[in-house]
Amino acid sequence: MMAGNSEGAKKGAQTKKEKYGPDFHSRAGSMGARLGTPGYFGKLKATDPEKLKQISTDAAHRSAEARRARKAQTEIRNDTTETVREED
Repeated sequence: MMAGNSEGAKKGAQTKKEKYGPDFHSRAGSMGARLGTPGYFGKLKATDPEKLKQISTDAAHRSAEARRARKAQTEIRNDTTETVREED
């Protein structure tokens, strides 16, 4: 069994070339690019840019709140640690 190592990867690459031709990856990539199927946010950008903007704004606010909460917890932990050290 050679899965998960460089020898297996080389053998797999060789097998794909033999089965599907040497340009397999470039053809597969061009098919995906030609389809141009956007994900959820790409579709939202095309159909409802205001909703996308609101989702982005909400996520930024939640991220900032989480950052402030982590900072407060760190400050509390550091203050507690220093108090304990002073008592010792």
